[in-house]
Amino acid sequence: MGEQDRGITADRVAVSYWDELGNETVRYFAAGLPDEEIPDVIDSPSSGLPAGRDRDNPPVLAKQEPYKTHLAYVKERRTDAEAEQLLDDPGPRWGQVSNEFHSMVGGLTGNPVLDLVGSSLNDIHADRVRPIFPVGSRAGVLRVHKKIADAIISGDADQAEHLSRRHIQELIKRLKELNPNMLDELIDWH
Repeated sequence: MGEQDRGITADRVAVSYWDELGNETVRYFAAGLPDEEIPDVIDSPSSGLPAGRDRDNPPVLAKQEPYKTHLAYVKERRTDAEAEQLLDDPGPRWGQVSNEFHSMVGGLTGNPVLDLVGSSLNDIHADRVRPIFPVGSRAGVLRVHKKIADAIISGDADQAEHLSRRHIQELIKRLKELNPNMLDELIDWH
């Protein structure tokens, strides 16, 4: 295959970029492109760091922004006073608060497959499980959620796992009491 199959090759120029680790990335631009339209800095695909055209003086990352977790977003939307009020009296916002908690915990893994499974379980819980629980028992569940969140925030993974496991075991036990056949039902996803 040559020019007769693909057409005439356009003239282009190769521009090299270097990051502070010395990684070189070559980008190609149209030969007639004015210099001011060629970017001075790109993100290095090798390191994610900024890469510039001056090999001896590569750009430095100004400030590294940490990954913002779902928990951080939730905390931005709720004051401590609102959170305490919701724990004392979740009221009609019970479902929203419970969904936020389960989504937050699922999203903390950073694993999109686990997050998908978790969100699916959250949907099942919202549609089939939550409606059968008496309203009076919900404040206790929110307190358990708060203990799990506190363990996660403090970095105590063992305690968070222990509390989560116990919470799920209590849920299964309660489901067997309230609706013994539910755990054996097949879910129709259509």
